[in-house]
Amino acid sequence: MLEEMAPEIEREEAEARDALDFVEMLEKTYAEAGAKLKGARAALDKAQRDMSRAQQQRDAAERRAEAARQAAGLASATSGLNVALKAMQDSAARDLASADAAASKAKLLKPTRPEEDDPNISAALRAASGQAPTPTNLTDRLAAIRSRG
Repeated sequence: MLEEMAPEIEREEAEARDALDFVEMLEKTYAEAGAKLKGARAALDKAQRDMSRAQQQRDAAERRAEAARQAAGLASATSGLNVALKAMQDSAARDLASADAAASKAKLLKPTRPEEDDPNISAALRAASGQAPTPTNLTDRLAAIRSRG
């Protein structure tokens, strides 16, 4: 009976070895797949962190660019205001110089008190302006009345 069972035992032993080889191959395959899955998971996590960091850097760069744009706009607005202010100050300075010149001219052309008080100078000024001299004596007064009439 043992002899009859010997081929069957050998077959069972061979099947056991085959099953053991198959289990070892499955374990090895599952271990490799698990390692690949862990690696892929780590790579995915790293990629997500990189994307998040890149998004943060892009947002920060956009904020800096916007701030720079606004600062440039503010600087150009300030520059425009400075140009307008300079033009207004220059215009005011020209107007003040013109007003000073006109005041000086008026002051120089206005008769002084001695000119108004001195009858000879007053008579010369009237004669120069085309007015008849003011008569000072009786004869001149009578002559002026006759010339009017």
